[in-house]
Amino acid sequence: MSLSIAIATLLAIYTSQAIARPIQAVTHVAQQVTEESNFDLQAPVTTNDEVGILVTSLNRLILEVQQLITVQNDANEQLEVYSQVLEEKVRERTRELNEKNLSLKMALEELRCTQPQVGETEENSDKT
Repeated sequence: MSLSIAIATLLAIYTSQAIARPIQAVTHVAQQVTEESNFDLQAPVTTNDEVGILVTSLNRLILEVQQLITVQNDANEQLEVYSQVLEEKVRERTRELNEKNLSLKMALEELRCTQPQVGETEENSDKT
């Protein structure tokens, strides 16, 4: 009977370690990926059971997150380029508008200067 208990205890310890080790390895990789944002890590697939399926799923999830981050970084870089182009266009358009504003101010000033002369000319022509 004590031999049966000893064998059962050894089997229980072996089984729990056989289950716990791969789960601990997956947990360790998941923690590293999360804490370090290192999406190059992959957990080793050591079994074909539910734990192996879990590891495979985690690895696939890590790859998908890595791809999404790459896409997001590319989009951010493209947005930065668009932003710089837009800023340059705004500067150029502002410069053009300032030049037109100055031209209009000069034309208005010229008009104000010639307006009294036009009035004098009309008064002189009315007198004759």
